[in-house]
Amino acid sequence: MTEAEENDLRAMSDDLAKAAENLAEPRCVARAFATPAENQIVLTMQNWIDLEALRSPLLRLELPEPPDTLEAAARVFALTIHGLTPKEALLVAGAMRRATAGAFAMALPMRRPGVAEGGGDDGFGAWLPLFAFLISECGLDAASARALPVDQAFALLAACRRNQGWECADVSYARRDVVERNATTAEALPVAGFVNSEENDV
Repeated sequence: MTEAEENDLRAMSDDLAKAAENLAEPRCVARAFATPAENQIVLTMQNWIDLEALRSPLLRLELPEPPDTLEAAARVFALTIHGLTPKEALLVAGAMRRATAGAFAMALPMRRPGVAEGGGDDGFGAWLPLFAFLISECGLDAASARALPVDQAFALLAACRRNQGWECADVSYARRDVVERNATTAEALPVAGFVNSEENDV
């Protein structure tokens, strides 16, 4: 490792240490609750449920390839690929995948203090426990819970558990901002002399 790389790692370590003390809202949280831009695709709880019913590859962050599969996914978002060129249809698919990935990236595992990791799959799937949380603990009616963006639902769950004394079991939102900022900076710099690595935010 070169001296420059060591300095970069040291600077990032300092940024991570300061992130927890920063009183500003993490940027990823602010983006989740900000007013969506015009024509921005947003994955709602109902979209998630409908994509699950279709067993859509989008939920595995894969692009639906057959036209009928892609059209079915597009209709979930009130879109269509009819009349589009293959390139245009691919752009629609990419936008849906980015919206899905961005929503799921806000999932933040939490655990009760003193409880070890583990437990495994209980057979309930992923969206139902979150939907139940929105109704039982957030007090939303079913229609409001269905309309809520998935990224906001995940953030509300994490914040609620944090307020109940649970511990963050993954990279916190504030620390994700630091990692994201450094990754963006690294991408903007010349490749020579820099180490590029991928970070998993989920």
